[in-house]
Amino acid sequence: MSGIMMNLLGSGAGGAVAFGEAIYTSEGSNTFTVPADVSSVSVVLIGGGAGGGTFESNTGGGGGGGGGLTYKNNISVSAGSSITVVVGAAGAERSNGGNSSFNGTVVANGGSKGSDGSSGSGGSGGSGSGGDVSRSGGSGGSGTARQSGGGGGAAGYSGNGGSGGNSASAGSSGSGGGAGGGGSSTAFNGGAGGGGGVSYLGEGSNGSGGSTSGTGGGGGSGGSNGQNYDGEEDFRSGSGGSHGGGGGGGCGDTTQARPGAGGAVRIIWPGNQRSFPSTDADQSSSEQIYINNVLQ
Repeated sequence: MSGIMMNLLGSGAGGAVAFGEAIYTSEGSNTFTVPADVSSVSVVLIGGGAGGGTFESNTGGGGGGGGGLTYKNNISVSAGSSITVVVGAAGAERSNGGNSSFNGTVVANGGSKGSDGSSGSGGSGGSGSGGDVSRSGGSGGSGTARQSGGGGGAAGYSGNGGSGGNSASAGSSGSGGGAGGGGSSTAFNGGAGGGGGVSYLGEGSNGSGGSTSGTGGGGGSGGSNGQNYDGEEDFRSGSGGSHGGGGGGGCGDTTQARPGAGGAVRIIWPGNQRSFPSTDADQSSSEQIYINNVLQ
């Protein structure tokens, strides 16, 4: 969607540029207008998590790969200019996660979809380009006869996302990002867990891997957990956690594959004073914060 023109900030006391930030979670194209007096920004991007593959030929689907993460500090910009910000879409069942980008030059790639049961392989995690640091999402777990693979965890600020568990296997913990979801442990109707996501707000703890009983992977760096397999209501594998977690693969005719989670982009300024992952990158009640171009 196209963004709404935001109000431009003026200088702080003594001519210093006031701290501010813009967060984008609305999937697709957005427009960021550089505030008055701002000449540099720092950005972090998370790609969308991919969806899991479906059950076919008595073989469970593979889990979707987790989204990549990239950050770049102190980017030169011109006050009043418009910059295109793309937020990677959540990968639906059998679909790749979307890429997130800033001005078309800094990119966090989405994860790849899990294969359908004919091969059952898990999707690969997304990576990044154009940044100071780029991390990879975890790969989805593989499905085998009648059991499905867990979703991969999203990449984090200091490390990669954990891999989803293969069928009847636990997911791995993130090394700085979201953890992988656990593979299914029951034939046909025992689904897999979704991969854990990460937050755009900064470094946090690593996510813990989901168990073999279809448990979702833990969220890393403040992100949310992947969902568990739902064995009571609609027999679905778990969806990926926000942001960027991959979805679990399908396991049997009644256990559906699940989508990944969408990505996110965060921009902070001034970029020559604030940088990711931890230099004045925390949110402050004294700064102006825009979410999808709406002042909070």
